[in-house]
Amino acid sequence: MSSKLDRVYDIPHLDNTGSNYYDWKYKVSTVLYLRGLTGIAKGTKQCLPQTALDPKDQPATTAAYEKWQACNYQVKAEITMNLSQELLGTVILYTLALEV
Repeated sequence: MSSKLDRVYDIPHLDNTGSNYYDWKYKVSTVLYLRGLTGIAKGTKQCLPQTALDPKDQPATTAAYEKWQACNYQVKAEITMNLSQELLGTVILYTLALEV
């Protein structure tokens, strides 16, 4: 049985002219909400510290950071996979979903 988290939604690409922007935004926003990613998309769920000291006092990447980063990439994918090639070229170098 497929859950709402792994379901693929058919969202038309955002038109270069933006003529379908409100329809596109509604659909993308709905998918992000269903996947619990709205906070990352809006920037209200901040990035957690990337490193912390391990038991030997060495810097180590935190699991919380890795989880946040995975969600950040999922938001970027949800948005960018539904952009035209022309529009994708304007956002492809952004690292945070909030920037897209």
